[in-house]
Amino acid sequence: MSLVATLFLSSDKHSAHYASTPEDFEEAVDYGGFSVLELSTLWAILRGEEWHSDLADDFPCVLSDDPFFIHRLPDAMNGVLLSLAPDQVRETTAAWAETDEMDCAPDAIRPIVDDLIRFAGMARESGLSVYLYNC
Repeated sequence: MSLVATLFLSSDKHSAHYASTPEDFEEAVDYGGFSVLELSTLWAILRGEEWHSDLADDFPCVLSDDPFFIHRLPDAMNGVLLSLAPDQVRETTAAWAETDEMDCAPDAIRPIVDDLIRFAGMARESGLSVYLYNC
């Protein structure tokens, strides 16, 4: 069974409900194969630094009920994503694809990066946060 990875918008108060009632969340997109580890490598790239395990702490866990986990993405990450110019999006995607954690072609993960940027914009407009659901 592969890892389910879903990005969704919510408030802290309601985010943990995603595990039991995902149909109640209009803004959600499903992927597979990434977790906070992979997102923290992207976060390191966006920050222009080497990855270190403390970066995972920037993604607070709001639900830990094995096999379900929900983490909130850092607001600062959303801000950086929104500030990227198109050439920076390509460079960031390529750098993320080259990490040991992703190890894939940039085209394979470009939709994830595009959705992260889209969700960051929706979060800014709505006052909600972006979350990652893993199962």
